Amino acid sequence: MKKLFTFCLMLLLLSPCWAGVDLTGAENDGVNFGNSEFSLTQSITVSCWVKYDTLTQNAHANIFAKRTGGAQPFISYQLKATDGSADDSLNFSVGLNLIRSSGNFDVGTTTEWVHILGTWSDGNPVRLWVNNINQVSSINYSGTIQFNASFDNIIGYDDQDANRGFNGKVSEAAIWDVVISDNEIALLANSKVKGIPLQIQPANLQFYAPLDDFVDGTNLNTDANGYKDRSGNGNDGQGVDADTDSLNIAEQILSYP
Repeated sequence: MKKLFTFCLMLLLLSPCWAGVDLTGAENDGVNFGNSEFSLTQSITVSCWVKYDTLTQNAHANIFAKRTGGAQPFISYQLKATDGSADDSLNFSVGLNLIRSSGNFDVGTTTEWVHILGTWSDGNPVRLWVNNINQVSSINYSGTIQFNASFDNIIGYDDQDANRGFNGKVSEAAIWDVVISDNEIALLANSKVKGIPLQIQPANLQFYAPLDDFVDGTNLNTDANGYKDRSGNGNDGQGVDADTDSLNIAEQILSYP
């Protein structure tokens, strides 16, 4: 029995098993984490793991973002996916004063889990990392991240545009109020282990939602504070799924090589 227990424990530790939310891309399917500004002013790191199911051609799919309204800069921060005529593109944007600054990364059509991470600090370019490969904006941007308390931090849908839902899986969402180091970015992308954000600059970790709070195959939980912010800052989230077709997932084997 002891040998069997040890073997099962080794499998658990070595197999990159994941949990998260599986979203349909329908209007308002996702998780709302409230309107916190996460103490962000002049630097930011946003990170998560995603796996596309489908992307609608020429559509913009919100993965993780906070909006500012219908005028420039439109967003405080945003990770999104876009399906072009040939390649799927990932994008990270930061809303600074009246500027929406962006970095893009063409990833081709993929059905694998990918790690995406965006960074910016005052006077520096917007940077987008996909599986630890960096795409750098050619422009240095200065300013302060803009916020609007009327809009929330949302995974999976856009609270301003109902046609920009993300159809796919999301896990391990995190935000720091600093730019983390290249080595720390590599650790996030290559570790394939849940909980790594808790080990990286914990004093500056403003938000961390593993999205593993509920049983595999169940509908998104719509209770207030159901999806926990494990950073200790209390920005818990609530599932939003009016047509009950999005799910919690567990024990997903990461196909990222």
